This record gives sequence, C-alpha cells and structure tokens, in this order.
Amino acid sequence: MRNSCAVHFALAQLERFPADLNRQDSQKVTDKRVFAHLILLGGRTMPKSYSGDLRERVIEAVAAGASRREAAERFEISPSSAVRWIQCWCETGRSAPKPRGGSTSPLEEHAAQILALVAEQPDLTLEETILVLRKRRIRTSLGSLWRFFDRHDITFKKKYASGGATAR
Repeated sequence: MRNSCAVHFALAQLERFPADLNRQDSQKVTDKRVFAHLILLGGRTMPKSYSGDLRERVIEAVAAGASRREAAERFEISPSSAVRWIQCWCETGRSAPKPRGGSTSPLEEHAAQILALVAEQPDLTLEETILVLRKRRIRTSLGSLWRFFDRHDITFKKKYASGGATAR
C-alpha cells in the first residue's frame, strides 16, 4: 500500500519540521466562548482538530519509510488517526483538517426585515420583537433572536430619562 501511495507524496509540498515539534499549541484552548461552554456543559465539549503541521509531519514520516503505526507512536497520536490522514492524503492530496461548524441561523434569511424592524421601533423588548415577527410569519424563539442580535452587535440597554430635575 505504501508503494502505491508513494507517487502521491509530494515531499516538496510538505514543509520539514523537527520531530520534537509534536503538538505544542495545537490543542490549547484560548477562546473565551469555549471556556463558557466548558462551564455550561460541565466540561463536555468537542475536542479541537489536530494542527495541519502535525498532520503533514506524520505524512512525511510515512513517506520517508515509517509505518503508519510507527509514525503514530512517534508523534503520540492514535494509529487510526495516522491511517485516516494517510488515506485522505492518498485520495485527495489534502492534509488540512476539515472545516468545522458552519451552520447558519434561519433568521439570517430575514435579516433585512428584522434589522429594519429594530431601526423603526428601537424600544421593543425581545418578547415584543418576537410577537411582531410571528405576526409577519417569521418563526423564532427568544434564544435564537438573542443570538441573532448578538451576531449583529445590537444590544438592548435600558435608556434612562434624562434632562429631568435632579436632587441636589
């Protein structure tokens, strides 16, 4: 199997990395949102993908003559990961991880209407906005509307009356 994939291994395309650079920063979690999910979900969250440079180093090691299991042991990853990465490289020439996430809210289809409503009536509460949207046959919930406004940097702050008499 290794000989049939040898043609696909374009070593010139892969950068060379020292063997001691394994996964120094590929698994560190620095995003504040991820920490919030860790707290909300009781520590259960999806692990991050291994870095592209680690994948390339594993592919390069196998291309240089190591078995997939040897490369996995050398870089401290599971043998199944090494096998999958080599298969993907042989079939597609791709070593980068697949993109993650990417789902979009159904409310984004109605973004122009929702944003126009907020511009016309900025004093509506979230609940009132939901009622108006339901009258327009746009189904939503409090949470999804909140996340929509958060993505579009719209906040609902209390506006205190100003210009009145003040105590001295």
